[in-house]
Parts: sequence; C-alpha cells; structure tokens
Amino acid sequence: MTREQPDPELVKAFGRAVRRKFEQDIVREQAAAEARRAAVLPAVRAAIAQARAQRACGRAWLFGSYAWGTPGERSDVDILAEDCPDPFLVASIVGRAAGIDAHVIDRKDAPASLALRATGEGLPL
Repeated sequence: MTREQPDPELVKAFGRAVRRKFEQDIVREQAAAEARRAAVLPAVRAAIAQARAQRACGRAWLFGSYAWGTPGERSDVDILAEDCPDPFLVASIVGRAAGIDAHVIDRKDAPASLALRATGEGLPL
C-alpha cells in the first residue's frame, strides 16, 4: 500500500498559515502582558509607598515576570526589599493593593545572585 504524497504547495500554504497564527498569538500575548503590567505597577508602587510610611520596608525592587518577563494570568508580584522585618506584611499590603499574589524577600535573606540581579536589573519601586 502506497500513500499519496501531499501537494507541496498545500504544505507550504499550511506552514505559512501556522506561522501567521503563531505570530498573531505572540502579539496578542505581549499586548496582554503589557496591559497587566500597566494595571499592576501603579498599585504596587502605591503599596510600597504605604509600606514605607508604616516603616515596614526601605528600598525595594520589582523582579520576575512583572519586571523583565511576560506576566501571565497566573503571574505573581516578586519584590526584593531592604530593611523588611516582616516580608509577609509587605506582601499582604502589596497583594491587596494590586489584587494578585505578592512575594517579598528581605535583601539580607535573598541569595546573593538574586539580590544582585534584582537591584541591577529589577525595577526600583
């Protein structure tokens, strides 16, 4: 039993259609990520200002998907903070303000590589 070979032009057209679909999906995902970032960032900044006013933390940097990645629907907010005796309190303040989960780590408790990257490449808050 022999199989009939597909039409090469049909195969090329299919490949172009698949590529177009992937490109459209990527553009749509990037736009959604930017919209998420634009909606969350002001709330995070305000929450960190509130935490500072309560003397719950000092300087802080946003890292992870909201700083240098593509935040998705399940992404959380990752923050490195200095002088943060209760990271859970700061995470709670940020999480309530932004409406999403937040994780805060005190700089003194962070691995050196994380602290270096977050302070060097993260977004100062």
